[in-house]
Amino acid sequence: MSYRSILVYLDDTDRTPIRVALAAALARKHQAHLIGLAPTGILQMPGKPRPALAGNEYIPFTSENLYQRARAVADAFEAQVHGLGPLSFESRVDEAEPGPSTIVHGRTSDLVVIPQSDHDAPTPTVPWDFPPLVLMGTGRPVLVV
Repeated sequence: MSYRSILVYLDDTDRTPIRVALAAALARKHQAHLIGLAPTGILQMPGKPRPALAGNEYIPFTSENLYQRARAVADAFEAQVHGLGPLSFESRVDEAEPGPSTIVHGRTSDLVVIPQSDHDAPTPTVPWDFPPLVLMGTGRPVLVV
């Protein structure tokens, strides 16, 4: 089986560089395009929040912070992959929750590389149901690292 595009999930854990290195090695082997996806985790709320929830620009401030965090992860991905030699790649920062974002972007990829859930992490970045959610939602091969 050959892959033309490989999507790798990015977050700011210490396991991400290992996941990226594996995805990059697979992309190189299959001469595939590597896509690094960094979802911000911003919740999509329908309508306008009530004033009690909006208070003092809380939501825009939080959204900007989450975006900057995801952008930093995407920049680290680009630096890591650029250092691995010639390879077709791009990074994407998506203003969405990790599960839905990975599913949407994963549906257009030939392989999706994601982390396993870490039930012992003090602040988990991947929900406990993330791997099965992505597996069932994308309809594509998923490699859980």
